[in-house]
Amino acid sequence: MQRIRGWVGCACILLSVASCGSVETATPQTTAADGGQDGATGGDGSTADSGKVAEDTAVSGQDAAADAASQDAAASDSISVDAEAPDTAVADTSGADSTVADSTVADTTAADSGGVDTGTDTALPAKPAEMGQPCDPAKPLCGNMQICKAWADGKNYCFCPDGKPYKSGICEGDTSQVQSMCAYLKKDCAGEGYCFDVTKSTCDYLAQKKLTHPACDVLGNNKSVAACVSAITDKTSPYFGSAECPLVQYWSNPSDYPIDCRCAGKLENLCKRPYNLEPKISFGEGPRMRTLASTVQAWNGVVVGGEWLLPVGWKTASKPSQTMIFGIDLKTGKRRYVSGAYDDPALGYQTVGKGDAFVNVMDIKLGADGMLYAVGGTSDIAPPKVWKIDPTTGDRTKLFDEEKADPATLCPNGSTLPGKKVVQMVPEGFAMDADGNFYFGYINMPGRGIVKFDKAFAKCSFLTMVPDMNQSTTSKTPIGGGYDSIQFEMRGLEIVDKKLYAIADTKLIEVDLATGDRKLISNAKDIGGLGAGPINAEGLGDRWSKWDPYRKVLWTHGISGGSSAVVVDLATGDRTPWPCWHPTLGIQGACGNTGTALIPGYLSYGGMIIDPSPPHDLYFAHDLFAVVKYEIKTGNSYILSL
Repeated sequence: MQRIRGWVGCACILLSVASCGSVETATPQTTAADGGQDGATGGDGSTADSGKVAEDTAVSGQDAAADAASQDAAASDSISVDAEAPDTAVADTSGADSTVADSTVADTTAADSGGVDTGTDTALPAKPAEMGQPCDPAKPLCGNMQICKAWADGKNYCFCPDGKPYKSGICEGDTSQVQSMCAYLKKDCAGEGYCFDVTKSTCDYLAQKKLTHPACDVLGNNKSVAACVSAITDKTSPYFGSAECPLVQYWSNPSDYPIDCRCAGKLENLCKRPYNLEPKISFGEGPRMRTLASTVQAWNGVVVGGEWLLPVGWKTASKPSQTMIFGIDLKTGKRRYVSGAYDDPALGYQTVGKGDAFVNVMDIKLGADGMLYAVGGTSDIAPPKVWKIDPTTGDRTKLFDEEKADPATLCPNGSTLPGKKVVQMVPEGFAMDADGNFYFGYINMPGRGIVKFDKAFAKCSFLTMVPDMNQSTTSKTPIGGGYDSIQFEMRGLEIVDKKLYAIADTKLIEVDLATGDRKLISNAKDIGGLGAGPINAEGLGDRWSKWDPYRKVLWTHGISGGSSAVVVDLATGDRTPWPCWHPTLGIQGACGNTGTALIPGYLSYGGMIIDPSPPHDLYFAHDLFAVVKYEIKTGNSYILSL
């Protein structure tokens, strides 16, 4: 018999499904001596049988290359036999020869010393269903659950335990390599939210937020664990089943609101910017702010008995500077008229409550006597007027009108020029103390400062004053000491623990009610100013300030084109725009976003109140005629009343 030797080989990588090995092939020369089974024995003692190669490849799915594997001198480089050759070899059914389709043949005749044909062939058993890829016992590199052990061919393979079938690189039932357990299990989370694949990165994020999830306790070596989660907690909400959001920051800090406008519900009307909704769309029952007139503006106000008493200015060509004070239920968004005027489509001009007519009310305070005190004017720098209102009947009485007041009851400006000799107060700088005294900021002469009136508006005095030395005024003596670099009027007044806080030119100033001494608390005018945080238009609200007794910060809000809601830590001066109070981390610059109902740049001069009932969420007068509710723990918001 003439021998033809070949080397079937490739680079062998233990993790590959197709490994490779050494195989010898021979050209058969049938004789009577070997009974038609021509075999050749190599010099290294291995046997190559090609006489019945077609038969061998048909037995147990094994290729002739596996039976004819040789380990001669040229093959002694530790290249292992291809365990998957039975799946890729092509058998020549003519009985003449067999080749391995995916191998490269190289001439190795120099290493063969010849041999004797044994005339025998041993068939391997069928490949077990649990047998996987080849492995090295020293470095098995088998998958989870698998073990590396020898098989009938004398080589080692990864085996699944308990006879579990090996499929697609893993053992049946082994989920350690499954990337999406939600898809693998086809988990149904109906009534519990939606399926989310909790991974190691998920658990790392939760750990940073000092949170956890039961899935993290069972993650182990798995790539993921299927968990039912939701971005909202209210299972009775019609939006619960659709509250799907792939961001951990939302479902790990779910909203208690009926809809999640941070992510999942952005396309719903409740989550859209109020101004962009069709006029016919309404939320909450009762008379609407939007239909008062073509020009309206919701201002600031106060909470009384679970309602936000919110003044809304409106005007027409024949009726300028009108006001209706609405009562807006903080739970339902239901609206009612409290005091003021409205234009009925059928009956014309109507009023609620008796007494002196309002002139564009901008702000309301609740007095210690239980009465409401409203301030207004034809513009934000016009002479202010003050009304006393019975919250039960809506009846009102005008207490003060700067334009008509006796000059002797007003504070002099010391002007040496013709014209007005008293200070010009502004309605947006308005406050009341516990004793019923009134405070106003003023503009022009004699500089910058705040004046004080007794409850009867019978006497005016300067609380604090920084005179302008360049003005034609005799009032050149400061009242109160301390910080004096104040260029604009002081407004957004709020009294906290015998201190009055005022906003002036993106600076927050504290004034002692007893001495008039001034102190700069936070400076958002320049980079590196007092207190950390944003600067300029984003640094502070511009129109209003409100003390938050539950979180011990001062909210500043109301500005055209700016952040509109910035809290200030009075101890440090640090400023945080649009904060939320994370359940485990406390105040955060953001817990996601405010959603799409609350657009910071479009709050304009709208006011804000804090719900006295837990969890003490916020409500903003937004887009001139809507009320948007803001969740303090998540930053989620939605339209409550429109």
